[in-house]
Amino acid sequence: MKESKKKKRDALPDHFNSLEEAGEFWDTHSGADYEEYMIPVDFDVDLKWIVEEFRVAYDVMREVRKIARQRGFSTEALINLWLREKVAEHRTPSKREHKQAGRKHSTKKRARAQNGAARSAKA
Repeated sequence: MKESKKKKRDALPDHFNSLEEAGEFWDTHSGADYEEYMIPVDFDVDLKWIVEEFRVAYDVMREVRKIARQRGFSTEALINLWLREKVAEHRTPSKREHKQAGRKHSTKKRARAQNGAARSAKA
């Protein structure tokens, strides 16, 4: 007769006190061992990615990897974050955004002038 070779596994915790605790558990355990706890889910994903290759200087890439590791990001995630920030800095505002920015600026000036007048009246 063949003996069944069932692995002894740790009990699945009812809940985790933090994401770190959950991460530590799943870093050392396989989801395949807990399939009976899993429920099927349906979801749609609409990812719009483009894959491009760029040459990056070795020393720059080494530093980017180091910073990503320190911040707990993947290198790819950090590069995407930095690129989004730079694109946002250089984006040309639309006419509507430009008008809104002008209104906000003039409103701030009026508020400062009113605050200054109120302060001088109190003195």
